[in-house]
Amino acid sequence: MNPPSSKSKILHTVRVFYDGECPFCSRYAEYQKLSDMTERLELLDMRSSENLRAVAELNMSGFSPGDGIIVQIQETPRNGLVTLQGADAMKALAVLDHSGRLGSYILSVFKIGWLARVVYPALKFGRLVTLKVLKISLSPLSLGHDTSSIRANNS
Repeated sequence: MNPPSSKSKILHTVRVFYDGECPFCSRYAEYQKLSDMTERLELLDMRSSENLRAVAELNMSGFSPGDGIIVQIQETPRNGLVTLQGADAMKALAVLDHSGRLGSYILSVFKIGWLARVVYPALKFGRLVTLKVLKISLSPLSLGHDTSSIRANNS
């Protein structure tokens, strides 16, 4: 599914799933807290136990938390939920950010689809190297949380 167009000014809900132990991801989440891109922005740390159910559901839907940022967008209560990951998620956030701050200009590189698909893997690699150096587990779901009850409840 395609990210929203820049014509979308205010959306009903934008949920950003990020890695709270990754220093880059955490900084980006802090930056997004200052954004006025939506009337309802939810920043969800994928490593937080309170978000475990949502993260496990994303994982069961084919979105691996270890593969980077995940964004869910619902434009109106009647529209379906759009889930994006990686470069597509960053592109959607870049298109939605109209703050005019320096960070939004840097983020604007993600508005160009092909460029986002080139830049994002480099950023993802930098994240993986950083997590390894800091001895942090690569995937939030590999932290020893028991997700069997979540799977059983969704079956």
